Amino acid sequence: MCLDLTPGHGNLLGLSYWEMSSAWLGECWTLNTGPAPLREENVYTLSQILEDHVPQRYYLSKTACLGILRRAEARGKELPPQLKEALMIQAGLA
Repeated sequence: MCLDLTPGHGNLLGLSYWEMSSAWLGECWTLNTGPAPLREENVYTLSQILEDHVPQRYYLSKTACLGILRRAEARGKELPPQLKEALMIQAGLA
């Protein structure tokens, strides 16, 4: 959505309004939301798509875990208990 505030642009009353045209030249951007087509053969439950054995490259590193814990503490943000425990275990603190 784009709100053009240039002088002379608007509806018949001269009021600005949101429109789908882009302020940039080129194709219109695709909306980032919308209905997804439902097909019975593509319906999955979460338990069907979770993997039992995840490759090591998808694990958070010790450095990443320590960074998350450090930033949360520095910002005064309390992490959910399960997340904090998992980060501490992965970082080797527990």
